[in-house]
Amino acid sequence: MQLEICRIEIDEIDKKILALLNQRAETVKRIGTLKAQAGLPIVDREREEEILGRVSGDQDGCLPADARVRIFRRIIRESRQVQAEALPEILTKGAEIGK
Repeated sequence: MQLEICRIEIDEIDKKILALLNQRAETVKRIGTLKAQAGLPIVDREREEEILGRVSGDQDGCLPADARVRIFRRIIRESRQVQAEALPEILTKGAEIGK
């Protein structure tokens, strides 16, 4: 059945999206460490606007620009949360390194 084939395809795509989101989250944690070491805040509005501008300007595919922006706003929000939740660990490791 064609529907089942499409659903299997969606399941495979979802696995790839999750793998990429987890890869992004790991990079976000590393960025959080670098920001903490430099005394920088988690939120960087200029960088966020740069990302949103890039994804809204991308003309590939059938996903409308406003949908891409909404998706990436959520990704950015969750990335901030990853950094905030990792902050105590980052600060503790930084204190241990300084000893």
